[in-house]
Amino acid sequence: MLIKSQCREVLITLANMESVSVGNSDFIGKWDISAFPLGSQEDDYYVIGEYSTKEKALKVLDMVSGAYECVLPQGYLENQVAITNAQTVFVMPQDAEVD
Repeated sequence: MLIKSQCREVLITLANMESVSVGNSDFIGKWDISAFPLGSQEDDYYVIGEYSTKEKALKVLDMVSGAYECVLPQGYLENQVAITNAQTVFVMPQDAEVD
């Protein structure tokens, strides 16, 4: 599965990420969703979304998880899942689009 960042300038392959997490932004009152590539250092990550509250960021993380679950067909071999996942793109919503 691919994830397009909120700013629409970054496209990541979820299969190449070690983790995707919510954390405090350097900006007061903002919460980032960051993606960490496999084998990356602590400061090597992509900010793929920024939200006004922790609750909104967690809701978007749930949306990413739900989209990923939807593209994992039951009973497929691992290499077939990778092909299926590569065809799905989740676009990170803007802050105002999240309830």
